[in-house]
Amino acid sequence: MRSDLNGKCLDVAAGNSDNGAALNMWDCNGGTAQQWAWDGTRLRNTAYNRCLTIGNANSWNGASVIIWDCNLGSHQQWHTT
Repeated sequence: MRSDLNGKCLDVAAGNSDNGAALNMWDCNGGTAQQWAWDGTRLRNTAYNRCLTIGNANSWNGASVIIWDCNLGSHQQWHTT
C-alpha cells in the first residue's frame, strides 16, 4: 500500500508482528512489515497474517489503527471510495 501523497508505504511499526502493533508510513522497502493483501473487505499483512484493525473498535476521530488477528468484526471491514 503506497501513498500517492508522499510515495511511502503502509508499514507495521518496527516490524512488530504482535497483536496491537501500530502502523505508520515508511520508505518502501518490500519488507515483511509492508506486505499487504486485499481479502475483499479486509487488508491483511501476508507475512504476519494479521489484519488492519481499528484499535478497541473505537468509532471516534483519531482512533488508532493497528494489526490484530483477522476475524469477522466490523472493526476490520474496509472499503475504498
